[in-house]
Amino acid sequence: MIQGLVAKKVIDIVLKKIVQKHKLNKLQKYVEEENELDIQMEQAQKTIGKQGKYIEELEKKVAALEKDSHPPVITKEELSIKMNQRDEWIKDIWNRLLKLEKEK
Repeated sequence: MIQGLVAKKVIDIVLKKIVQKHKLNKLQKYVEEENELDIQMEQAQKTIGKQGKYIEELEKKVAALEKDSHPPVITKEELSIKMNQRDEWIKDIWNRLLKLEKEK
């Protein structure tokens, strides 16, 4: 037990001498104390966390919209056909609008 304490003291003294001789104080300070990069990393992690929560909220809203939405009233194929017959289609829409106006 005493040998363990003596060995620990010897190791501590040797480490202090090595640190002093090789001027490792700055390196030790950099490793142990918080620095600018640590602060920036912490801020980045907070920002990423907030963005993750925001994305989750948006995904929930999109899911609700998809649930409540209906399929298109007119398909792409029907639209293509209608566009080829656009004059008749426009007249048909115009007539429908007039009919709706009369119903009011």
